[in-house]
Amino acid sequence: YGIKKVEYIPLGVDTDIFNPERRDMSVRQKLGIEDSEIMLVYTGRLDSEKRVNILVEAVKNIPKIIPVRLVLAGDGALRVHLEKTEADNARIVILPYVSNKIELATLLASGDMYVTAGPHETFGLSVLEAQASGLPVVGVKAGALTERVHPSFGVLGKPDNSEQFARNIVMLSKSGFREMGAKARAFVSATYSWERTFQKLFTHYQALISSGK
Repeated sequence: YGIKKVEYIPLGVDTDIFNPERRDMSVRQKLGIEDSEIMLVYTGRLDSEKRVNILVEAVKNIPKIIPVRLVLAGDGALRVHLEKTEADNARIVILPYVSNKIELATLLASGDMYVTAGPHETFGLSVLEAQASGLPVVGVKAGALTERVHPSFGVLGKPDNSEQFARNIVMLSKSGFREMGAKARAFVSATYSWERTFQKLFTHYQALISSGK
C-alpha cells in the first residue's frame, strides 16, 4: 500500500484477569472432571473454520488409558452437531459461550491444556488468554499460532490432521505440561501484557513528539 513508516505494536491481554491463580477445582467438579483427568479447553466459535471437528476427532483417537476430557465453550453453526457428539462420548463437554471475562478466565485457569486446530488465526487472542492463565497449547503450524506457541510451552502439528493432533496431546501430557504452562504464563506476562503493550505505544508516541513529526 506504499506505507513506509510502520511501527508494529501488538494487542495485549489482561494478565491480572487471566491468571493461573484463578484455578478453581470446583469448576472441574461441576463439569464432572476428576482431578486425575487432563482437562483440554477450547474457547471460541464452534464452526468449520475453527476446525472444531478436528479437536473432537483427536480426542476420539486418544487411547482410553490416557484420561482426557475436552471442554468446548462457545457457540456457532456446529453446536447442534457437537451436542449430539457429546451425548455419545463422555469425553466431550459442551458449554455455552462465556461472555463474562472472570468466568472465562476461571474456566481457562481450571484446565490443563488449551487446544485449537484453526489454521486461519490472524492474531490468536484466545491463545494468549489461555497462556496467561498458565496453560500450554496444542495447536497447528499455521497462521498466528506459529508466532504464539514456542516449543518450550506448546506443540504444533500439521493442520487438518486429527491423528497427529491426538499424538501431540498425548506427548504433551507426558512432558511436564504444568511446567510448560508456567513458561507460557511468563512469556505472555513479559511480552503481551497490557502494561507492556501500552508501554510500547506511549514510547512510540513520545518518540514522535520529541522528533516533531
